Amino acid sequence: ILLADREFRAALISRAYYFETEDSIPEWRKRVARVSKEREGPLEPPIFEFLVSSVYRAVNGEHLWIARVLSSVFWLIGGAFLYFIARKLASVEAALAGTAYYLFVPLGIRASRSFQPDTLMIMMFLVSLWMILRHCDRPSRTRLLTAAAVTGLTLLIRPLVLFTLIGAFL
Repeated sequence: ILLADREFRAALISRAYYFETEDSIPEWRKRVARVSKEREGPLEPPIFEFLVSSVYRAVNGEHLWIARVLSSVFWLIGGAFLYFIARKLASVEAALAGTAYYLFVPLGIRASRSFQPDTLMIMMFLVSLWMILRHCDRPSRTRLLTAAAVTGLTLLIRPLVLFTLIGAFL
């Protein structure tokens, strides 16, 4: 699916979730939004879209920039966890270089400005790796369960990272 198609899809789904709980929206608009959402069909669980619709409710309006700000925040948080991971495995210089590359590579800049669940998935992927590394450092049942729970949430957001996370656990 093209980037524009994915963004349009995410916007339709978020709008439908937002309209469901708004009393001020006319019923015909709610029906149109619901039908549009149903026509899109499932790709992955719409967690990011639901999160965006929750922010829409909090600010009392549908604003597409909210999704883009959330994407940017998720990308930046992912960068922090990438730094933590790289710092644990390499020198400070290497960690800074890797994080700078992550933050300023054109794909990352484009992804952090789009309305897609990819930035949330990457952030959670990096948090999962960090939790796995922490468990490997000092194994404990609590750390293992924390790593497993975060990894499970990551897979729920976007199952695409399954094999990479299995490899990290092994």
